[in-house]
Amino acid sequence: MDDNTEPTHSASEATSATDTDTENAHSAQDLVSQLARSTRITTIIAVLALIFASIALVQFGLGLMRGGALKQHQHSELSGLQAKLEQNQAALQQAQLKITALQKIQQQSQQILTVTRDGLAKIMAKRQNHQQAWLLDEASHLVRLAQYQLQYARDIDNAVLLLQSARQSIAHLTDPALLPVQQIIAKTIQELKGMTKVDVAAILTKLNALNLHITSLPLRAHVSLVSQKSSSAAKPDAKPTSHWRQAMSDSWATIKNLIVIRRTDTPIKPLLAPGQRMFLDQNIRLLLQEAQSAAMSARAKVYQASLTQAHELVSRYFAQNAAATQRFLKNLSQLKTLNVNPVLPNLKGLLSKLHQLSQTRAMPKSPTP
Repeated sequence: MDDNTEPTHSASEATSATDTDTENAHSAQDLVSQLARSTRITTIIAVLALIFASIALVQFGLGLMRGGALKQHQHSELSGLQAKLEQNQAALQQAQLKITALQKIQQQSQQILTVTRDGLAKIMAKRQNHQQAWLLDEASHLVRLAQYQLQYARDIDNAVLLLQSARQSIAHLTDPALLPVQQIIAKTIQELKGMTKVDVAAILTKLNALNLHITSLPLRAHVSLVSQKSSSAAKPDAKPTSHWRQAMSDSWATIKNLIVIRRTDTPIKPLLAPGQRMFLDQNIRLLLQEAQSAAMSARAKVYQASLTQAHELVSRYFAQNAAATQRFLKNLSQLKTLNVNPVLPNLKGLLSKLHQLSQTRAMPKSPTP
């Protein structure tokens, strides 16, 4: 048993020694491998350092090259910028020239616009003045027609209408200088409206009616139809004449009295003595006709005198207790109360004022070439 055990231990020892050698060999190999690896690493590091140095050297060279190129590039860019700057300056100068030209054009346009505005303002002023002058002329014409209606036709209604139209024409003008004119026109209109209107047509109609009733008036009972003039003219100691000679004498006196020359501003006197009814009626008729003429021509004195004389004749020679005579005298008295010539306003001052205002607004005449 022991003998068998020793070889076993020797074998195991040998095996252990072998394993140890093997481990040592492996360790040496590992060390060699590590050394080789370290050498390779060092070589690699050196190579890498050389490479890096080369790269740095190359980069430095490239940097130097780039610096020169950059300088050249910057120089070229600077030159380009200077060229662009010069171009921009030239463009700016051209723009300034254009701006100056535009400013001149603008100034010229402004001057033309100013001249145009001034001319237009003058034209509008002339047009306004012309329109104002035309309206004033129209108002003057209307006032002149109103003056004609008052002075010749004695027509207050038409005169008021004409003055109202003149006031409307002036009302379109916004001029304080026309305010006194408007006040005068308004005052005249109110004055005319407050006046008593003379109805000439009614007066003529009433006088015509009286003319028609003259023959129907009864004479007084004691009135003789013999000519008072002839009887009073006969002298007491005159020689008696024949009947036909007396008739011839009376007829000749009557014929001579038919032709009478008198002033038109005095009432008509009886042509014959009212001894004969025919001549009495004719005298009264002529007096009433004279009153008609005086009423139409606004002759108040002649109108009143004619009616007064007619009233006296009717009162003297016709029966006062007769109804026809009383009506006739009553109508005559009513007609006598009428004023056929009322004092009407005079528009000459208003016309003069309108004429002056129209002259100040008249358009100036163009100069003759």
